[in-house]
Amino acid sequence: MRNSLQRIVSDFQSQMETVKRQLALFDYLVRGSPTLTGLVISETQSRNMAIIARAMNTYISNEMRVAIQNGSIIIGAAFFEESIRAIVRDCLVVMAHKKKHFHELGRSVQKSQIASFGTKFVELKNPDELFQVEFITQIENMLTCARKAQGYVLLSAEISKNKNNMRSAELTDLCNRIGVSGIWEKLAQKKPLQDYIGQYNPKFVLSEATNRLNAFIEIRNGLMHLNPIASSYGTPWIEAELDFLSAVTMCTASVIDDHLRRL
Repeated sequence: MRNSLQRIVSDFQSQMETVKRQLALFDYLVRGSPTLTGLVISETQSRNMAIIARAMNTYISNEMRVAIQNGSIIIGAAFFEESIRAIVRDCLVVMAHKKKHFHELGRSVQKSQIASFGTKFVELKNPDELFQVEFITQIENMLTCARKAQGYVLLSAEISKNKNNMRSAELTDLCNRIGVSGIWEKLAQKKPLQDYIGQYNPKFVLSEATNRLNAFIEIRNGLMHLNPIASSYGTPWIEAELDFLSAVTMCTASVIDDHLRRL
């Protein structure tokens, strides 16, 4: 896998491990759990933390516990969305480097560029903005594309912007914009995702993975927009979902890397 894609995956996995360690530490402090995932502490530190745990149990409400756990779900979803966008942006950078002229790019990428420019044009609120240097530069860039000249710039930030939360359909849409079709069929054939799901039938993996991601995002939305302390999903469940997001992110980067190698 390309170094830039590997860095995105590694950064995301590091973020997920940080969230999991924070959950483990909080569980220890409020419940006195005997194990701390990923944490190495001395005997003295353990005794001190046990004292803190007993003290915290006297005033930390169940609602606070639930809020911290649910906050981890929201943070995990946010990191996941940004990692997918970063993978798409990295792909576009590599494409522009490999294809010196705009017309050499795949049709999907060309359409995405045009659509992104059109959105920027439609979003102009003041006629004076049309004459600002930034927008003039965008017009000149599109003229470079139209003239089949070198030096064009892909609107990576705009092309990689998801319209909705990162459900399975949204991930499909983002990948279609950069010419990667059938993303979930390809993900379902990747061993890390198969290993995580525990099944090796691609059709089963596809169904299980898309349903699981969609369900996770629905839970995230419920926590964001309804009652954030209505219920708790518990640390073990949250950790499992964060590991699932890591598997999807890793495999998405792998599929994108495969695509770039074929250009």
